Amino acid sequence: MPWTVIGNIIVAIVPRLIGLLEQRTAAKTGQEKRATVKEIVLATVEGVEGATGRDVFNDPEVSKAFDAMNDAIVAFQNLLSKKNATQPGPVATAP
Repeated sequence: MPWTVIGNIIVAIVPRLIGLLEQRTAAKTGQEKRATVKEIVLATVEGVEGATGRDVFNDPEVSKAFDAMNDAIVAFQNLLSKKNATQPGPVATAP
């Protein structure tokens, strides 16, 4: 499986992981949640890395890019939550 496919899968699951952590771990700090999301993704990807013989997430550039993506998703979700709280409307009623 090409790493671009794996990357697309990760991009799809990270927002769900962040949402689940928000619901279940309100006491954790943002940095703790960020680390937990990364741990879950790394654990999921380890099997693929073992099968391909490549440790992509051990690359500092990949790790930095993952952290930036994670931060961007959290910032986006926080903005939507803020807008939803202050301006009820289509965002509040969207499925």
